[in-house]
Amino acid sequence: MIHPLYAPGDLIKVVSPQTSGYVEGEIGLIIKIERVNVKYHVYWVLFAKHAEEVPMWDIEIQKIA
Repeated sequence: MIHPLYAPGDLIKVVSPQTSGYVEGEIGLIIKIERVNVKYHVYWVLFAKHAEEVPMWDIEIQKIA
């Protein structure tokens, strides 16, 4: 099993939006992680600007704090 790259509470920025419609540079906070299968995780990110939780793949985000 592959462990998640990020953890709840990590501050992230969008670096390569694929499916969410968000633009590069937007800042969010990881609030929960869902394991899709043995290899992949979906990170639920709270974006304060839009006050909503958005699912994102690890390739779409980068930890900044």
